[in-house]
Amino acid sequence: MIGSSDARRVNVSIVMVDGSTRVGSVKCGASGRLDSVLLTDAPFIEFQPDEGDVGFLAKGHIISVTPIKESR
Repeated sequence: MIGSSDARRVNVSIVMVDGSTRVGSVKCGASGRLDSVLLTDAPFIEFQPDEGDVGFLAKGHIISVTPIKESR
């Protein structure tokens, strides 16, 4: 559900099949594990670009997802 306060987000870089790269965050639920959302049967993932509104990306159009570690 969009806006759920108990869901953790992971910062990621996503490469799409058209070669474009999206940078932002993916909602990973309470576990905060990226694989918990990538391994589900759902055809879309919720994605928040660094600049812009929350949207959804089709998993079938994603080539790779790389977590981005936050600098401290």
